Order: sequence, then C-alpha cells, then structure tokens
Amino acid sequence: MVDLMWNYIQRTKERIDAATYIRIRYEETPHFELGYVVGEVLERYKKMVWNIKRPMIFKSDAVFDIMKRLEMVQNIFLDILHLTYMINEISKKYAYLSQSTGPGAGNYTEDFEDMENKRKLLLWMQKKRQKEMKKIRNMIFKGEVQFTQSTRKKPKKMWPLDYGWEIDYKWW
Repeated sequence: MVDLMWNYIQRTKERIDAATYIRIRYEETPHFELGYVVGEVLERYKKMVWNIKRPMIFKSDAVFDIMKRLEMVQNIFLDILHLTYMINEISKKYAYLSQSTGPGAGNYTEDFEDMENKRKLLLWMQKKRQKEMKKIRNMIFKGEVQFTQSTRKKPKKMWPLDYGWEIDYKWW
C-alpha cells in the first residue's frame, strides 16, 4: 500500500513538472497573450450584445431597466476599449523578441535560456538608465546643472506601456 502511494506521488510530481515546463515555455509569449486578450474581447462583446438584445420582463420598470442596461453596456464597452489598448501594447511589450516582428514570422526554436538572457539584458539596460538619471538628478540638486521645465506639456498616454492591471477592473 505504501509503495502504491509512493508511486502515485512520484508520477504526480513528474506530471506537474512536465506541465510547469510547458506553461513556462509557452505562456509568456506574444501569441499566447494576444490570443488570451482577443478571447476576452470576444467574450465581453458577446456579453454586451446579450445585454442589448435581452427582452424586457416587466413593462412597468422599463425606464429603470433601460438605464441599468445602458450602464452595464457602457461598463462592458469600457472593458472592451481597455482590452483593445492592451492588444496594441502587446507588440510593444514583446518588441525585443524576434517572434513579434510580423504576422506568423519569427524564430520559434528560440531556447528558454536565450529568452532569459534577453530579459537580463533588458534589466541591465534599465538599471543603467536609472543610474544615469540618478546622476543627473544629483547634479541638479548640487546646482551643477540648471534645471528648466519645458513650456510644452507632453500629451499623457492613456495606458502605460507596461500594463499590469486586472482585466476585470471595475470602471464604475
């Protein structure tokens, strides 16, 4: 009985390790993320159409029911808009990978170690840029460099490039 349980645990560990490798290898790719977000957009769109086409149950609550439905449709529309902006940012997020350069083009035999090396390179470049900015900030505080604000305001971007928010964000 103990041997049977031990074998069961060993086989389970092997299966979990195999599934984890597959998840790590294929989950963090632009193709997976794009497919996931497009699936979410389609699901929200179906929900919005269902809310619009659903028949009214009570005639007496028509005004309140219509207002409630319009609010729900507006919230779903904002979710869809948010997801479409996320779709546009996926290519920017994975711009360092050769996979996202064109539709269907790319090197699909890229090793996991190569991806890790590219991520480490990006982190190193980010730290280098932060050090340079810190150096410039210290020079401004010491008075070695004059700091003048530009008169022209930069337009604010609607969504940050590095998104990390929940898809099911409540907008109301």
